[in-house]
Amino acid sequence: MTDEIIIVGGGFGGLLSGAILSAHGYKVKIYEKKPILGGRANSIEYKPGYIVDYGIHAIRFSKKGVIPTIFKKHLKRKLKLVDYGEGKLFMNNEWHDLPLSISAIQNTNLLDDDEKNALTQVLAGALSIKINDEILDLSIKDWLKDKNLTDNTLKLITVITNLLCVSHNEIEKLSAGEFLDGVKKAISAGKGSSYPIGGWKFIIEELSNFIKENGGAINLKTPVDKVVVANNKIEGIYIKGEKIDCKTLILAIPIRDVFNLIDKTLFPKEFIEKAENTTPTCGISIDFGLKGTVSDIDGLITTYKPFTMSCFTSNLDPSTAPEGEQLYTLLQPLPQSIINNKSETEKIIKNIYEMLNSMFPGFNDKVLWKRPIVMPIVDGSTVYVTTHRNKRISVKSPIDGLYFSGDSYNGPGIGGDIAHASALLCAETIMSDLQEQ
Repeated sequence: MTDEIIIVGGGFGGLLSGAILSAHGYKVKIYEKKPILGGRANSIEYKPGYIVDYGIHAIRFSKKGVIPTIFKKHLKRKLKLVDYGEGKLFMNNEWHDLPLSISAIQNTNLLDDDEKNALTQVLAGALSIKINDEILDLSIKDWLKDKNLTDNTLKLITVITNLLCVSHNEIEKLSAGEFLDGVKKAISAGKGSSYPIGGWKFIIEELSNFIKENGGAINLKTPVDKVVVANNKIEGIYIKGEKIDCKTLILAIPIRDVFNLIDKTLFPKEFIEKAENTTPTCGISIDFGLKGTVSDIDGLITTYKPFTMSCFTSNLDPSTAPEGEQLYTLLQPLPQSIINNKSETEKIIKNIYEMLNSMFPGFNDKVLWKRPIVMPIVDGSTVYVTTHRNKRISVKSPIDGLYFSGDSYNGPGIGGDIAHASALLCAETIMSDLQEQ
């Protein structure tokens, strides 16, 4: 149909863009520098019988989420999903149901009747709010300031915001528009999140196989040295000193890595400023292999101080752990300043172990193995008022033939959904541009 489309990066941005393009007759070739696919959402058999994701990854809005929609609409395939159960909140050494829907808010014991009605009214009002620059530029704190909500209600909103935005008590920085868009989608979907049966490893394999079945190619352990640009047009890439020609190139890598491949001076000033303004989310993730049954909770688990999110993955999908054992993963979002301080991260990890013993008495005695990971990047971009969708780099570059895909770019959404939405936007933009040529 056209010349081959080259994709640099085999994370979800690259795989999803590649699969969509493949589904529409375009030949793609992916170059990934690592020995495995998936990027920061990779999934491997970490220990015999344990299929472990890199951090916590959920499919937001279940079947109405971005990935299931891509599979159904473009790949003509259906994903097998399992819905998360009721969420839980551990606060002040007590367990509570975490209300993640309007009906659940009406039944929670965390708020009194007046607080429930006030919060329900605020969230119901969100359905009529248009997501534009005005609301995207407004912080959640400023949006809430005239709502007359109690401190107790604001505490619950902060927990929900942290969970939705992968944040750490930053309502004064986070975009109200991005938060409300997530709330609207959740209410519309009627469900919160789901998990893919077989783990994210299954989705990675499905996308990879689909690309290959449709004439594409995937090259692992193949780092790209340089992108060739002449007269503001893409001409190809260099790998191990050899030039590979192409006219259409997707860089499915974090924006901070783009300038390692392309001379920064080839981009306009506004592009460089946006790129340098992009701020990733950070955190500490810990995976545990556990003997016996520590808990039967099958929903997302949160704590208030410190804020953490976690889940017993094997309670959702038993195939992710050996029979008679459990897989549990926890993530604590943190500011970048702490992530870069080794003594601080070591202290936080120790505190997490102590906290888990309070949440689940005897937890540490059941640990067969654990994998703590300090993550300088959880998601490629925060959703601050300074880094919302309209203030991130567009998937279409000012250089002719160059496109971007991944969670640093302007796909609408929060957390990992940014990568999925930008991949869809990238593929649709390329197809539209090529059809006009």
